[in-house]
Amino acid sequence: MANGFRAIIAGGGISGLTLANAFEKAGIDYILLEKRDIAPDMGIAVSIFPNSGVVHQQLGITTDLPVPILRHKHFIGKGHMFRETQELSIVSDTIHRSMTAMPRNYYLDRLYENIADKSKIRSRNGVESYTETEDGVTVVTERGETITGSILIGADGAHSMIRSLLAESLEKTDPERSKELANPWVTKYKVVVGASRNGQSKPLIDLGTANSCYYKRVGGTCLSSVPGIIYWTMNIPLEKPTKDRLRFNRADLEAEIAKHGHLHMGTSFTYQDLWDNQIATEMVQVEEGIVRSRWNDGGRVVLIGDAVQKATPNLGMGGNSAVEAVCHLTNGLVALLKASPNPSTTQLVEVFDQYEAKHRPRGDLVVTLGSYAMQFDTQETWWLRLFRMLLRWIPDIVLARAFLAYLSGAPRLDFLPSPDATDKLTN
Repeated sequence: MANGFRAIIAGGGISGLTLANAFEKAGIDYILLEKRDIAPDMGIAVSIFPNSGVVHQQLGITTDLPVPILRHKHFIGKGHMFRETQELSIVSDTIHRSMTAMPRNYYLDRLYENIADKSKIRSRNGVESYTETEDGVTVVTERGETITGSILIGADGAHSMIRSLLAESLEKTDPERSKELANPWVTKYKVVVGASRNGQSKPLIDLGTANSCYYKRVGGTCLSSVPGIIYWTMNIPLEKPTKDRLRFNRADLEAEIAKHGHLHMGTSFTYQDLWDNQIATEMVQVEEGIVRSRWNDGGRVVLIGDAVQKATPNLGMGGNSAVEAVCHLTNGLVALLKASPNPSTTQLVEVFDQYEAKHRPRGDLVVTLGSYAMQFDTQETWWLRLFRMLLRWIPDIVLARAFLAYLSGAPRLDFLPSPDATDKLTN
């Protein structure tokens, strides 16, 4: 598409690999630099919403492993199910697309395998520094390589090196913005995340089902969308919010299981049962927030995904929001490069600002919803406990329409055909 134009993508997670797929389909030259392996065995699971499924289909990405999640059960006390909601089934029947979940490394591997020219993907070779001119960006990698490009996209996660380097560059000229970029997140919760075996003959939870469980100052979700596996979380409020980086060891994790293992996650099983059948578990801090200052440097460097927006994991919206951001940024670049194959810095900044203007409201919504949902899961106030009681009276169709309203605002890749003529996400 653009003769001489090349994007440097820093980061090979969901944002970076989705960008790589989109750029390849659009004919935009790029190189992706990832400091670790591609699709590492890190993290547990990722949820895929119907809007992301549309974009995956546009890109030709297939994920055959999971089954749809159609049933949603709500529990309190000793396995008392006080409500089973059908909002996910109604959404599936309405738009013929469903929510699902899968192992995070499997998802990243699917994104990677869909890329035709894998020579453009360089692992174990992250960005160490960059310099910028009016005509382009030059990065130096951890291996000492010098790579030049037209733009640099920081898709390198919540602890983005690109964002940190941008913060350093602003220390003298804009110290307030520099401080925010250096540490934009707050942590109010810690979460135990796990994958456990789900018996074939007598499963703990039926395939295609999600359970939400609510207790005072602890709550969580478990779901089964892959045969034989349960994905689950235990959400725990901190005594007070912090902006510090937190590290937890195995002893910390085991202490939480000892404290909360008796709590039911379904009619007939507890956290202890999930622990006893564990495949993988870890405890991490739950960082959240959104970068309030500009998402580009007024030049050729722009941030995307978790580098600017960090949502709590309980609603599973973070990765899907990253796919939306990729659509907004790629659509803008495709239109610009079609009109101006070698765009000026001014033109690029205009596209970066437009991408931010389109995505920021959705990003704000995702972060806000995740934060409120985490408070609801852990029943931290009397009014949230009251709302839990009222939940049993909210019609399924009301819950479904709220989800459909969110999905209807999602973008797709404008330069690729719609997956099918009956696509109802925006119809």
